[in-house]
Amino acid sequence: MLTDTDADVMKPGPSRRRFLQSAALAGTAFGLGEWDGLLGFSFAGDKDATVAPDLVGYDGEIAALARLIEETPREKCVELMMERFRRGMTYRQFLAALYQAGVTAKTYYGGHSAYAVCSAHQLSLELPAHESLLPVFWALDAYKVSLTRYPDRNHDVTLHALQGPLPSAERAEDELRAGIESQDAERAERAIVALVRAEGMTRVIDSLLHYAGRDFTFIGHKAIWVSGVCQLLQAIGWNHAEAQLRFVVRDLARHDEGMLEPYAANCERVERAIGKLPTDWARNGGNRELTADLLVMLREGRDREACDLAVESLAHGIATAGAVWDAVFLDAGEQIMNGNQATGAPLHASTGANALRHAFELSSRPKDRLLLLLQALGWMVRYRGRAVKAPRVITELTPLEIARTDRAAVDEILSTLSLGGYATPNASIDYRNQDWRHDAARKAFRFAEKFPESDLLVHSALRVLSAKAGWDVHQIKFPVAMVRNYRWISPEWRRHYLAQSSYSFLGVDAPDTSMIVQLRAALKNG
Repeated sequence: MLTDTDADVMKPGPSRRRFLQSAALAGTAFGLGEWDGLLGFSFAGDKDATVAPDLVGYDGEIAALARLIEETPREKCVELMMERFRRGMTYRQFLAALYQAGVTAKTYYGGHSAYAVCSAHQLSLELPAHESLLPVFWALDAYKVSLTRYPDRNHDVTLHALQGPLPSAERAEDELRAGIESQDAERAERAIVALVRAEGMTRVIDSLLHYAGRDFTFIGHKAIWVSGVCQLLQAIGWNHAEAQLRFVVRDLARHDEGMLEPYAANCERVERAIGKLPTDWARNGGNRELTADLLVMLREGRDREACDLAVESLAHGIATAGAVWDAVFLDAGEQIMNGNQATGAPLHASTGANALRHAFELSSRPKDRLLLLLQALGWMVRYRGRAVKAPRVITELTPLEIARTDRAAVDEILSTLSLGGYATPNASIDYRNQDWRHDAARKAFRFAEKFPESDLLVHSALRVLSAKAGWDVHQIKFPVAMVRNYRWISPEWRRHYLAQSSYSFLGVDAPDTSMIVQLRAALKNG
């Protein structure tokens, strides 16, 4: 309970009672609450997070379920899927079908609906078991909205029959490379099919990760696509790889030549440096001086110098890759603190950095790992080039005092986030003019100082998001990426990055979504 002393240090805002009434929906303060009914269904437990070969393939039951999701009116989807769960549908089957529906959606929204499923799955793994279906129902609703708001009925996204013979297993990877680099999507598709049929998962994924950070076309979404599908295939089953990776290589084979900088220069750096690096160059570990120097260079647009300094520091054993990633994450978060979202660049600096880091973690090839790290530095400068400049500097952030207990402090921070109201989906958000949000960040900074071992703020914020995020896919993609980056960053910078992450959180007074209303009704009727 909140004591009188705790209340004295809180700034005026929504009361704790209002917070608890709202947060109870997401389970932040109390037990299972109204979501007890979800325990009767399959959820994203450990057994559903590993690859299994026993799912029905693309042309079978999953495809039929995907068509059902596509054809069912939005207002009936939740009830219908809940009924399917009652009849034995598993979380994995729902996830596979929802992703399949997203990649074949005829919408101008591109692959956002499909790759929002990846973020929803990651959020499901962060939640208590009884709440783990909420994010995938959110992804279902976001997909249905995209079909009605951004229809593109003339866009053919079906998988057609491939023309011509598949390359041999020995030539498949070379053909994939040639197809992507020559922008011959058909050639790349034939190659990825041959590769999937001939090689194991690690070899196939490695062949794609080099291209995850190759070009900045569509403000970094190719990295998000590749990283996302790799994560999803580990959840839904590798037997879906042939179909899903065909969609991915289609995108990789389309690029703007003007978006390739600084790829060529970084490839040259990799070739010069790779034989000189210590064996442990890629490990985590901070180096405050290097991180601070790289941050200054990124702010000033000096990505060539930043890449050179990173390579030199790694080669001489002065620092490891973790210190470079610290600079990437902090710079991306700083852009959020200063950015106008009209270009989408500040938000995507964080989601792009997350995708590149995940690709770095997946890759088994040292050259590609170093390339992804250097590309991340180069991309941060390109994101900054699209953003509005402003003076907030993450290394100069000062804390605001908060309540004495971690739970009361979480109450205060999430209530502070409610002070400014809520933007409509897809509205441009200018964080520079949201002082109340910056106050919440300064309180989050203090929270990390005062409770360094507590993840309560992160857990609580994610549980609120799972119940209150609107249909715009970035309302989940953004905070999930920020939280994952937060867990990668070195301990000395965690308080700074938690402050930055709070910009992606919702306040507790955010309205219930229509999906939540429907799900509540379905549980009641069940």
